[in-house]
Amino acid sequence: MLDNTVQFTNITTDALHIYQQNIQGLRWKSSDVLNILYPNLPHILCFTGHHLNQHETELIRIDNYTLGASFGRNSFKMGGVCICC
Repeated sequence: MLDNTVQFTNITTDALHIYQQNIQGLRWKSSDVLNILYPNLPHILCFTGHHLNQHETELIRIDNYTLGASFGRNSFKMGGVCICC
């Protein structure tokens, strides 16, 4: 009889934590969000409705996170998505 089981090492059973919010303007709220979430900071932050253009999105700094992907409209005031991990 063949043994089709595979053993994995160094696998964690911790859950991946993702926080998503329609932030309705991220420019002045990034530190407030972290204060609300602390001390249980998620692995990934996803903000929709950040109201920033692409250049402004690239300038946003959130402690302990790096901007992974973003979309911002250049011709409208509203909308946009950014993902930080």
